[in-house]
Amino acid sequence: MTMGRSMFHARIVACAMLAGAVFALPAHASGTTLTLYSRLSYAPAVVAAFTHRTGIRIRLRRPPPAGLMARMIAEGHRPRWSLAWFYGAASAITLDRRGLLAHGIPMPVDLTPEARRVAPADGAFVLTGLTLAAVLVAPRAAPFAPPANWTDLAKPAYRGLVGINDPVTSDQSVAAVISLLHAGGGWPGGKGFVVRLHRAGLHIYTDTATTLAALRSGAIQLAIVRGSAGYHYADHIDRSLRVIVPQPATLLPAVIAMAHGLDGARRSAALSFIAFAESPAGQRIARARKGDDAAFQPAVKDAAVPDYTAMPATDELDPQHWAGRQAAIVAWFSTAIVGPSL
Repeated sequence: MTMGRSMFHARIVACAMLAGAVFALPAHASGTTLTLYSRLSYAPAVVAAFTHRTGIRIRLRRPPPAGLMARMIAEGHRPRWSLAWFYGAASAITLDRRGLLAHGIPMPVDLTPEARRVAPADGAFVLTGLTLAAVLVAPRAAPFAPPANWTDLAKPAYRGLVGINDPVTSDQSVAAVISLLHAGGGWPGGKGFVVRLHRAGLHIYTDTATTLAALRSGAIQLAIVRGSAGYHYADHIDRSLRVIVPQPATLLPAVIAMAHGLDGARRSAALSFIAFAESPAGQRIARARKGDDAAFQPAVKDAAVPDYTAMPATDELDPQHWAGRQAAIVAWFSTAIVGPSL
C-alpha cells in the first residue's frame, strides 16, 4: 500500500518524538525515581528494561487483587504514585473526573482503529493495548453447543456450569460484570439478566486463578474471565481448553495514567516511560512475558507481534457512561448476587 507524503512525514515526526522522549532525557530526569502502581503481569519486565535503557528508577508497587481505584481515590491530591498502569478506560475517567490525572500526554499518531475509538481527546491517559472485557473458557470436548450470546448463559442448557470472579475481591472481574450488564440491557436494566444467571447456578470465586482451577477440576464448564487471561490460559497453560467469544463482545483497553501535579523532572521521566511502554520495543517485551495480561492486541500499528488475539467484531461500550458507576455495580453485585444463597 502506498503511503502518502503527509502520513509518511507524520510517522517520521512521531518516531523522532518517541526517540527523543526515551533516549534524549534531560540530565535531571535521568536521576529521578518514579512510583508505578500496577498489577499487570508484564509491568516488572517493562520497568526493568526501561530503567536499563534510561537510568530512571521506578518503584513498582503491586496492589492487592482488588481496590486499586479505591486506593488511588483515597490518596487524592497527595498521591504516592507517579504512574498507574491498569485495564479499563472507565476507571481512568473516574480518576480524571476527580482531578487526579495529568492532561496533555501525547497520543501516538499510529493508533489502531480499535484503539482510536476509545482514546481520550485531552490526553488524560494513553492506551498500550486492547483485549476483550470478557470471554468464556471451556473444555474443547464440552458436550454442549457454545453460547452465541451472553444472555444464552441463563438458559437451562448451561445451568450450574458457569463461574466468574467476585468483583469485590478481584478487580479483573469488574469489566466482565459490566459486559454482562451491557448484554442484558445496560445499567440498571441489565441487572435482571445477571440475577437470572445467578438463579441458574452461577458459581462465584475469589480470583481468576481459582475460577480457572474450578474449570480444570470439572466443578464448572464455562469460566467468565478477561480476554487476556482466557487466551493466555488456553494457549499456554492447558491446550484442552478453548476460548469462546459470545456476543456482544466488548473492548477493554490497558491504559497508563500520570498523577496530576508532577514537577518538571518527574513529568519528563514519566512521559519517557509512557513513550517506551507504547513503543514497539516495549510492546514486544510485554507480549513476551506470557502472563495473564500479556495476550493483548497492541494499540499501535507499528508493534508487529504474532496476532493470536485478533479482535472479533466488538460492541461500543462507552467508558464515559460506565465511569463512576463501577462502585455502585460492585456494591450491588455483592448484595444481590454474592449475598443471598441459591
